[in-house]
Amino acid sequence: MEELVSEKSKTRQYEWIQHLAPVTMFLPSMNRSQRGKLLLENKTWYFRPGYKDTNTKLELKDFDNQKHRHINEGSLYKGHISIQQVLLNKSSKTLFTIIANHVSAKGLQSHDVPTLLKHKKMSSKNDKEIWDAAYAEKFYGLKDLPAWTTLTEEEYQEKKNEYKTILPTMAISTIKHDEFGRPKRAKYRIVALGNLDPHDWSKPDCYAPVLSMLELRLMISIAVKFKRILKSGDFKQAFVQALLPAY
Repeated sequence: MEELVSEKSKTRQYEWIQHLAPVTMFLPSMNRSQRGKLLLENKTWYFRPGYKDTNTKLELKDFDNQKHRHINEGSLYKGHISIQQVLLNKSSKTLFTIIANHVSAKGLQSHDVPTLLKHKKMSSKNDKEIWDAAYAEKFYGLKDLPAWTTLTEEEYQEKKNEYKTILPTMAISTIKHDEFGRPKRAKYRIVALGNLDPHDWSKPDCYAPVLSMLELRLMISIAVKFKRILKSGDFKQAFVQALLPAY
């Protein structure tokens, strides 16, 4: 499925991350944000604060795999921005003001959700780029959690013999609409095909607790009593607990 994500869509989000690119960073080891440049030397990334070439550079370990997290957590910014802008952005990422970006569906020419095969063979360049971006958002979001472990072919064959059945995954596309029914977001879901699981699970084994109607009514009544405004939200990634139990 990863081949569906074109090189253009994979690099578009990070094309500004280059050698000598001006950036602002606010790492946990810093007491405030600093302006400087990114350096790529011998396949290793560094951040050099300030404007002098003699300033001590800081190694950014596993930066190629961590840049997505740095951007999402507000520790890496394109260009030189003020400390106030950094603090404002980081504060907006707290649990009190949860924000998230998404792939807009407003530019889609066709509102028919594609299968993977139709996605790959799309004639509309604009629609294909939107669905490429939607798939990349889901795939790399799960990869960064991380929600899975990448295996070599040899490791896969060993696991296959050990566990007998390894469930494949499937990517399902959908278009989310706003309160007026207008296309708002192009989204992919990558799910495991549980219908192919040969195990005979009992109901307690599969039970996943959710909010009951009694609890929902209680929360609404409390909100009404104290005149609080109710807000709803949605998780971008399904794997809230990415690390599954060993058993």
